[in-house]
Amino acid sequence: MPPNIFFRFKQFTINQENCAMKIGIDSILLGAWANCYNNSYILDIGTGTGILALMLAQKQNKNIFAIDIDESAVNQAKENISNSPWSSEIKVLHSPLQEYKPQIEKFNYIITNPPYFSKSLKSPLENRTTARHTYSLTHKDIIEFCKNNLSSIGILGIILPVADGENFIKKAKEINLFCIRKCFVKPVPVKEPHRLLLEFSFQKQITQETEIVIENGTRHHYTNEYKKLTEEFYLSFKY
Repeated sequence: MPPNIFFRFKQFTINQENCAMKIGIDSILLGAWANCYNNSYILDIGTGTGILALMLAQKQNKNIFAIDIDESAVNQAKENISNSPWSSEIKVLHSPLQEYKPQIEKFNYIITNPPYFSKSLKSPLENRTTARHTYSLTHKDIIEFCKNNLSSIGILGIILPVADGENFIKKAKEINLFCIRKCFVKPVPVKEPHRLLLEFSFQKQITQETEIVIENGTRHHYTNEYKKLTEEFYLSFKY
């Protein structure tokens, strides 16, 4: 069995054999960075393997809902969650966001690592294409959903490429959803940021801006700041 079928964290294991998109640093960054502890009524949009739902459950959050358009991903997420310590706290549903009808009034935290390839060549594998391309889940879809389903004190957490993230900030502001936290992610010290970690709220405040560098310049040699951020989850990092 290929070694990347299972990804083991400190408190749970992810089986990703049947998921189009495998676990990447983007999701781990977002789940670790999300300012979401001891909260209730959370939604993970495009859950994939279920990793973000599980990371937020580990942060002692409850009543977590996870949705995905891909039935194979939903089944994989259900398997991973059922084998975790938080199987009773997470409910996974097969649904595109555009058709999802929440059974609760409002969410207090919405998290997503959405597709962002809008102009690249499409994969011949349909489920991988769906997971990667914005035609299946647009920024407008996410913002409109938050407008109607995020509580007045709720937060949206998202990770995007830098240019897409700056554009998302402008679009969200049009519905009075304001960026309150913004972290520039650099792969190595000498390169420009390639991702933005973002949190939004209807409560306007001064945006907290930070930066994080993932590797120190050598492959798989992680910076102390990245280790500190993710040490609750990675097996190899001190906790």
